[in-house]
Order: sequence, then C-alpha cells, then structure tokens
Amino acid sequence: MCPIAMRGNQDVLNSAKCTKRGELCSFSGIPAAAPSIPPFEFERNRSIITVQEAPKAPDYESIFCRKGPVSANLSAAYVLQDDSQDILRLIYNYGASTSKSISDSPDCVPIWRDVVPALAFKHDFLLSGVFSVSALHLGLLYPSALHSKVALHHHPTGLESFRRHLLNITSENVTALFAFACLVPVYAFGSRNLSFSALADQINDPLVEIIDLFTLLGGIAIIIEKGNHWLMESEFAPFLRTNPAYSPSSSSSYSSSPGNGAYAPLPLAPAIEETLTILTTQNNLSTPDARLRASYHSAIKDLRCGILRARERPNAKMVVLPCPIMLKKNEMDEMRKKSPMALVVLAHYGVLLHSLRRDLWMRGWGRDVILAVRREVDWGVWGRC
Repeated sequence: MCPIAMRGNQDVLNSAKCTKRGELCSFSGIPAAAPSIPPFEFERNRSIITVQEAPKAPDYESIFCRKGPVSANLSAAYVLQDDSQDILRLIYNYGASTSKSISDSPDCVPIWRDVVPALAFKHDFLLSGVFSVSALHLGLLYPSALHSKVALHHHPTGLESFRRHLLNITSENVTALFAFACLVPVYAFGSRNLSFSALADQINDPLVEIIDLFTLLGGIAIIIEKGNHWLMESEFAPFLRTNPAYSPSSSSSYSSSPGNGAYAPLPLAPAIEETLTILTTQNNLSTPDARLRASYHSAIKDLRCGILRARERPNAKMVVLPCPIMLKKNEMDEMRKKSPMALVVLAHYGVLLHSLRRDLWMRGWGRDVILAVRREVDWGVWGRC
C-alpha cells in the first residue's frame, strides 16, 4: 500500500514516487471518496449477542452492606458462648440482624445499623444499650439463661448512666441520648417475652409494667423538649416527623394548625369514631375535675393520632410511642391509682399495641393490657367504652 497516494486530493490519485519510476500507482484507480465496502454475505444476517457479566462482589463484602433481607438464622452465628468473644458477637449480631429487626422501614436501617454504633463507641451508656438489645434479641430468637443474664446486665448499666446525662443535654450527646431513649421501649417491650427466668424477680403485672414503661418514656419527652433544634439537624430527624392527623378543610370548625386555613381531623372507621365519641362522653360525665378531664381529652386526641399513624404505617413500632410520651402527670397518677377512666384510656392504647401483635418485640402486650384492665373495671358500666 502506498501511504503517499492516500494523501492526494485529485480525482485520480498518483504518488510522486510512482511517477518518477514511470509506474502505475496501485491506488490510481481508487477515487478520493471511496464507497463503503458492503458486508460479506454471511454478515448480513449475523446478530451480535452481548453477554453482560454479573458484577462480582468483592471477597471482603460485609454482611452490613447487603441490601437483601437477612434471616433470623444469621443470628445463630452469634449465639453467646460465655467467653471473651461474646462482646464481638453482640456487636456483630446487632449490626447484622438486630438493627433490621427494630427498624420500622428500610430507610431506618442505616440509622440503627451504622449511625447508632458509631455514636455508641463515643458514649458508654449507648454502647450498653446496644449490647442489651442485641442480647435480648438473641434471647427472643434462641432462648437461654445466658442471653437473659447478659441483657439484664447491660440494660441497667446503661440506664443509670443515661439518667445522669439527662441532667446535661448538649449538642454533643443529644443524638446518643435520643438513640438510647428509643432503645428503652424496645428493650422493655421485648423483655416480657423472654422464656428464661432472669427477670423472674420483677413484678409480672401488665398494668404495673406498662405504667413503668410510660415513666421511662418521659426521657424522650425531655430530650425532644431541650434538644429538638439539634435533633432536627441530625440523622434522627425522620423519627420526629409524624403523619398528619388533620387535613385542610375550609368548612371545619376545628382550630387551625400552623399556617392559614382551618383543618379537620382525618376520618377513621365509623366503629372507631363511635368508640372514641363514647369515650369522650364518658369522660365528660365521670370526671368532675376540670384539669384531669382536659388531660383525658388530650389523651383521647393522642389516641386518635396514634390510630391514624398505625393506619398509614402498619407494623411500625414507633407509632405507639407518642401517646405515652404525651401523657400528663395527673393522668399517670390516676393510672397508678387504677381509676376506671384512666384504665379505659389505657385499654384503648392496648388496642394500638395489639395491632403489632405479630412483631417479635411487641407480641402479647396489647392482649395482656386489655385483659388486665377488664379485670379491674366494672365492665357493666365501662364495657361500651
């Protein structure tokens, strides 16, 4: 091939070298704009098949990075052995399995799996909380006295330190405090279902237990009140956003929520609406103290909001927390006294708990609370509520 000829631009190319030799250039018959060469016959009907290789996961891929569901069997690898490696088993079980079990949605998993352990390594009380919930999770999946014992050891240790830090909430510890406060009800709800007797010394009375739990949840209220502006800028901000209980309505007689225009409560099923109406009427008839009556009315409104949240986020454990967090002190006192009106309101909260009866951590709570209330009140008088 003559490369010089290819650089010519006349109609018929002829290289200078070939001209001097008096030879016919081999490219002289090729026009400057050569037509494209048609494909061979066998290529006309040839289809090109591209095989896309599946991406190969690196050998070091961590179980913490997998997006697929993790079965409870994964926790079997971390069953405690009562040796020096148990601490590692607890933290690995928490990241691989417990963090998913306590999450209400896939969006929450990274918070519990990644953010919380990172905070726990900076705050000992939260690390104790992570250990206790992980051990409790193992105890629920694989009942053993060792799992119960380890859970019972770490929980009070973390709780004692947590209470001290509540006296000084700062931008540095507020997220760790909030995370621990959210783990407290998970532990409290789940610990009732332990099969072994590490907790046998505690009172097995659903009413006492649920009221004690309400008291513990007061820590969340304190943290939100003092550190809300920090929490709203943190990874936990989604936990503070609740579903709306009201919808815009120009004809509503209810007071307006922030912004312009009136808001009407979102409707519930007719049977639930009727029950809440009867409960409100009973409160008006049976509660002479104006402040206590107002507290009950507030609790009934919170129940309505809780039912709405449960309807929009079925199987979400966090929807049951706002109701007890918002309880007034005088209503808590009436619950301890086992006043009928307070207990009937509590029974309605038990219905909300019962909606989560299939959850590993929540099973049995709603039924037990409702039955305990039924044993305490005159069903002939309060049965319709």
